[in-house]
Amino acid sequence: MRDGKRVKTASLWRWCAVAVVAVGLAGCGKGDKPSASAEQAEAPLKVALMSPGPISDDGWNASAYEGLQQIEAQVGAEIAQKQSSNEGEFKQDFRDFARRGYKIIFAHGFEFTNHARDVAEEFPETYFVTTGGLPENARANYSPVVFVLDDGLYLLGALAGSMTTTGKIGLIGGQDIPPVRASFNAFKEGAKRVRPDVQFVESYVGNWEDATKAREQANAQMKENVDFIAQNADKAGLGVFQSVKEARAAGKNVYAFGTNRDQNHVEPSVILASAVSKIPDVFVELAKRAKNGTFEGKLEYFTLTGGWIDVIVNPALADAIPQSATDAVEAARAALRNGEVSFTPEG
Repeated sequence: MRDGKRVKTASLWRWCAVAVVAVGLAGCGKGDKPSASAEQAEAPLKVALMSPGPISDDGWNASAYEGLQQIEAQVGAEIAQKQSSNEGEFKQDFRDFARRGYKIIFAHGFEFTNHARDVAEEFPETYFVTTGGLPENARANYSPVVFVLDDGLYLLGALAGSMTTTGKIGLIGGQDIPPVRASFNAFKEGAKRVRPDVQFVESYVGNWEDATKAREQANAQMKENVDFIAQNADKAGLGVFQSVKEARAAGKNVYAFGTNRDQNHVEPSVILASAVSKIPDVFVELAKRAKNGTFEGKLEYFTLTGGWIDVIVNPALADAIPQSATDAVEAARAALRNGEVSFTPEG
């Protein structure tokens, strides 16, 4: 998850019809050709996605691609996707899609924000969206949107803090960038809410794809006696799940958490719960705005209170969660809802 920027400190248990544009051709005689404006009206909305990692990660990037597919189905759009992992090519990729007539370009990550800001000024008729960004970067045709996954990680922290028997919890991130660190800070706050003396072992892979390195880091953390590991590492996070699976098979009482998408099915015997961002729903809404001309360039936050962030318990492991942990999570949820805890400036 790299979609939000934490600004201030603050129940776990709980969108195909394609619109057809009618073009009036009154007065056209037999054999008349449609006007250029009619041809333009009939053309589908062109929507592109730039993802920083592979869409096979079953997490952050897969969720964005799911959103792109829903745009194709629900909006009748022509879609394209490109993995843009090299920061030196971000502006080139933005410009390429804009020159090819893509009306709205989603770039899935905080790391795209400065590049989107600059290129948006060159292509005022194209809409740009980054999942994550800075308020000062917003332009009339550029919206940074922030999925406040911090809310979900806060609840997962409360769950881990109330269940840990060793008093040590692990955190493994992809790249050390503000949104990932913010989500981990929220997790820590949630855990400390329940158990103030809890300790954390934190590490970063350095990229979003190296599952082998993430697996090694998880192994190292478990040697330091962590019994829960929260990962925010995209495809690399799959290595964390593999490591925990192996440890559990060897008799170690340890669990992992999914992020950004419901990942419980990836390793059902390992992933206790997942913090989920409803990315596809937001992508569809923004594409509809681009199509009907109501797109507005501004920073938007999508939170748990707004219904955009959720936490889903793995039904295969629900019996492992004691009532005391359920109660701790519900208390943390209430704190988010009543504003006692907030991870957005508006909170």
